[in-house]
Amino acid sequence: MVPLMFGIIALIWAGINLRKFLLFTNGIKTKGIVIKAISKEQRVGKGREMIAEITYKYIIEGQEYENIEISNESRHTFKTHTMEGEPISLMVWRNKHEKSTCLSVKNYKTALIAFVLMGIISILIGIAIFK
Repeated sequence: MVPLMFGIIALIWAGINLRKFLLFTNGIKTKGIVIKAISKEQRVGKGREMIAEITYKYIIEGQEYENIEISNESRHTFKTHTMEGEPISLMVWRNKHEKSTCLSVKNYKTALIAFVLMGIISILIGIAIFK
């Protein structure tokens, strides 16, 4: 029963990632200005991982928006001390302009593939256990 439930949850999560992927790729591509960038260490298991907390603002259709993004991409974590005031590439949802990201869309595609594979494998294991 547990593998079957895990598989269903993984497929739902894959659907959420597919939605985000489609909304960002079909959305508005714009530039924003970095207001503040902080580099931090985050515990991951027994190790530590560098993350960057980036605060940026952008203007779409005369309206100004501000967003905070947490990124572990190397292009963000290694240059936080020089990012303030720099332009940054953003992807914004077409209908909800307050939803934006500076992360690569590749992350959503990778997560989608991983969750679909985990979901299918878990569902097949759950079905095999019940037979």
